[in-house]
Amino acid sequence: VRQVGEVFILVPKKNAKTTSAAAIALTFMLMNKRRNADMLIIGPTQKISDVAFEQARGMIEADPDGYLQKRFQVQDHKKQIKDRTNGARLMVRTFGMDVLTGAKPVFALIDEIHLLGTIPYAADVIRQIRGGMMPFPESVLVMITTQSDHPPAGAFKTELQYARGVRDGTITDRVRMLPVLYEFPEAMQTGDEKVWQDPELWHMVTPNLGRSISID
Repeated sequence: VRQVGEVFILVPKKNAKTTSAAAIALTFMLMNKRRNADMLIIGPTQKISDVAFEQARGMIEADPDGYLQKRFQVQDHKKQIKDRTNGARLMVRTFGMDVLTGAKPVFALIDEIHLLGTIPYAADVIRQIRGGMMPFPESVLVMITTQSDHPPAGAFKTELQYARGVRDGTITDRVRMLPVLYEFPEAMQTGDEKVWQDPELWHMVTPNLGRSISID
């Protein structure tokens, strides 16, 4: 039984967010023991979904030992990766009521959840995903996103506020979420001294510093 059933990751732009999402999904596939399990990477748009799929495929192709190529069958026409050892499949889908209704994934990753803030039915779809995971004690839901350009709204605001509450210790009842939030404390964000403008502190919220991004 997985004690941490959800992970909420808030990370600044250009810090390998979608690449990390694909890597998390492949790692779960490697650890999965359930036969014929369904797993999902869900993007808010077709373009973001396609990028996640391309990153996952690229990791499989880049394995110098060839193990990943032997284990995983990449099906481009289906936007799907199949595990030859147990029949499990990782499917890349675009967020939508018609696409995700009735889904029963053992793993689901929602990419760029901040873009769902303006979709009125987003909370209902997320609730359906959570409900579909209930039969699987090892299931995990990952939400990974950058901050929105506008004040958080809708389902994104709800999930972000919950994650912050868990982090701050104000939500403690039946918590199964691990919040990983790369953001300055509120006092640093709103104080008159504008501490957040000091480049010496930017490394605190830049996890991929020295790789995909630099302070300059």
